[in-house]
Amino acid sequence: MKQNAAYIMGLNCSAWVLRDQAGLPVGVLTAKHCGLLPSDGNLSTASDGQLRVSLSQPLTVYTGDHFGTPSTTVMTVAGVVTSFYVDPSTTDDLAVGIFDGQDPASVVAIAQSELVPAEQGAALPEGTVAFDAGFPQ
Repeated sequence: MKQNAAYIMGLNCSAWVLRDQAGLPVGVLTAKHCGLLPSDGNLSTASDGQLRVSLSQPLTVYTGDHFGTPSTTVMTVAGVVTSFYVDPSTTDDLAVGIFDGQDPASVVAIAQSELVPAEQGAALPEGTVAFDAGFPQ
């Protein structure tokens, strides 16, 4: 859990580290409500029609036992998010952060492979905890 539960500095939000087949971090699965909704003002449409995220600082992703200050907590840098995949046409709360140097389509495919298919999710009894992890501050 401590390898994959993550904190995104700059969004101040929790995430789940996505890893490739070799186990290397390639991105994160996080939430649209972490500043990635059109209403937050951080999304704009580029000339190619793709949504872009505009934030004031690099988004460094950290993993470790817990989050604190650099002087009191040893945290490991998992990567730096340089772009996001966000589908504003859906009602889900999912966003995929792509680490610097990674292929966005590959990272999105990894994220999709880790999600429970909608029909399986719909069959879960109400109140089932499918994933419950986050980084306390």
